[in-house]
This record gives sequence, structure tokens and C-alpha cells, in this order.
Amino acid sequence: RPHCARAPRHAARRRASARPPAPPADARDPDRAAQSMISSAELTVLLGVLKEEDKPLEAVLAAFNAAFPRADRFRVACAVCTLLADRLVVLPAQRVALLFVLHEPYRAEPP
Repeated sequence: RPHCARAPRHAARRRASARPPAPPADARDPDRAAQSMISSAELTVLLGVLKEEDKPLEAVLAAFNAAFPRADRFRVACAVCTLLADRLVVLPAQRVALLFVLHEPYRAEPP
């Protein structure tokens, strides 16, 4: 056999055996993922707002608005997006509450 006939088979084998890249360290640690946007104290406050799962969504929103000044809410909302996208908040009630917190300020805006 000519040498070039074996090359595609070996190349395909090499591609198939390549390991997928490891997830970034931030994806494995919710504290590190969100700390790039908010401080650990702010993350603790945010998680405290979500602690009681049986609270109505309006109460969660009120607690969020009371905990974070208007000037900080966009930055905190970006951290919330990261927590949700990376599935670092796993409890369904907490995920829904965070989605409500993100949606509510913009509900009057046209899509």
C-alpha cells in the first residue's frame, strides 16, 4: 500500500480520540463564575434572596431591589445570567425566581 492511503485513516483515528477541552474553572465553581462580575458579599446576598423557595415572585423581586441599588442591578443581572447559563443554580424554583427578576424590569418594553 502507498503511504498516502493510510494517512486519512490515521488522521480520523486521531480526531476521534481527541479529548474534549476541560470546562473552564469558572464553570465548575459558582462562586468564581459570578465573582468576575460581583463580589462574594454580593453573591451571598443574592443567594440569600433566593433562599426561601416558597416566597411569591413579587417578594423575591422586592428583596432583590432592596438588596441592590439601581446602579448595581445591571452588573448583578449579568452575574445572574452567568449563573443561569452555566446551570449553577439548579433548583427549579430558584431558576424561575431569577428569570422573573431578569424579566420584570423590562416587561413593558416591546420585544
